[in-house]
Amino acid sequence: MSAPFRLEVLEGRHDSLAFASGEERLDRYFQTQVTQDIRRHIANCFVAVETETHQVAAYYTIAAASIPTPDLPPEVTKRLPRYPTMPVVRIGRLAVDQKFQGRGLKSLVGRRRPKSYCCSGLFCFIGRRQE
Repeated sequence: MSAPFRLEVLEGRHDSLAFASGEERLDRYFQTQVTQDIRRHIANCFVAVETETHQVAAYYTIAAASIPTPDLPPEVTKRLPRYPTMPVVRIGRLAVDQKFQGRGLKSLVGRRRPKSYCCSGLFCFIGRRQE
């Protein structure tokens, strides 16, 4: 038995026009803007594809960023090098197609509150997610 979804890098063969999360700005970005951001090396996009139908069930974008080290909790910084900033991965957008909502796809990147960050080692996720 294979997994119901697999993660892939967004490519031309993925049908972004059929994607509908119910959040118009996230759909528009995925359908018209994300490939430009990838070409400009602003972000990378990953899609969760349903194994059986090959439909795009969800997407998220990531980009390189940094956080000033003094902004991190002391219990995290005591284990880190004494750099002025720490590299992080920013999750810019996350959306799930309406047909696949409620099936746990948001757990691809973990649960977090909007406009907050949580750190685990050197990985920090910052930004807003589709509610």
